[in-house]
Amino acid sequence: MAVEENKAAFRRYVEEVSNEGNLDLVDELFDRYVSHQPDGHTEQRDPEDVKRFVGEFREAFPDFHSTIEDQIAEEHKVATRWTMRGTHQGEFRGITPTGNRITVTGIGIFRFSEEGKVVESWDNFDQLGMMQQLGVIPMPEQGGDAPPDVPSPHLPTTAPGEDAMEREQQAPSQVEEREQKNKTLIRRYFEEIDATRDVSVLNEFLAPDVVDHSPSPGFTPDFEGMRQSFAHFLSATPDGYHDVADMIAEGDKVVTRVYAYGTQTGELFGIPPTGKLMTSTGIAIHRIVDGKIVEHWGEVDTLGVLRQLGVIAPPE
Repeated sequence: MAVEENKAAFRRYVEEVSNEGNLDLVDELFDRYVSHQPDGHTEQRDPEDVKRFVGEFREAFPDFHSTIEDQIAEEHKVATRWTMRGTHQGEFRGITPTGNRITVTGIGIFRFSEEGKVVESWDNFDQLGMMQQLGVIPMPEQGGDAPPDVPSPHLPTTAPGEDAMEREQQAPSQVEEREQKNKTLIRRYFEEIDATRDVSVLNEFLAPDVVDHSPSPGFTPDFEGMRQSFAHFLSATPDGYHDVADMIAEGDKVVTRVYAYGTQTGELFGIPPTGKLMTSTGIAIHRIVDGKIVEHWGEVDTLGVLRQLGVIAPPE
């Protein structure tokens, strides 16, 4: 099955190339491909670029290790949620070694060719958090403990392979119908928020005990935190809206690649109104049970937004 083979190919990249440094495998897994960056621009890359990047990263973080947390795939695309850990012991992009231990999360989408090689990628990861942990950007002041990343108390996260087994027991038409319904639900979720500008619409889409594994800074990882977070963004960008660029559904999860736009005419995380137009990219994963969102993971280009607002200087 091509979907499972593509998942396995990306797992090999993470486990054998990134974690173990087997650069010879890159030629087997990558073709010349288009890389879509978090800030929205694209680059043409080839296997040699991948080898160079992995080599430089492993020199900067010799104990580097990346863990695959989840994979969702459809047709030729594989979305992977990962966590990267390492100690900064070598120069990294002009940053002298700090000895700091970092933990960074991300979600990437990779499109494979018929021959099973990567030909296109989209990658969003916590660049802001990484720069803060390296001491390049000051850490924000915390009003108490950061909210923990906890599994849902009522509906635990689907174990790897568990949902795939459930899908095999269903007729293909049932699986496709379920996944299409979930896509429709998530698309309506974004459209209704944009159209109504009213956080009460969340009652239709979120389970009362929803768990947000990627809460906005200062907000709790539950229904009330998500409601307050949306209200905050709606107030800061009254003309804001979302553009859904792509969706991938498998089992009870939907991956959405989205662009967000808005003019900052209200206070945003303590930043006074700037009147500047913001454009950001993001990748979100929603888990759906009985027509309600029960879990959410997301990666947004927060660093890019802060640069657009003039809060953080662009890199030299």
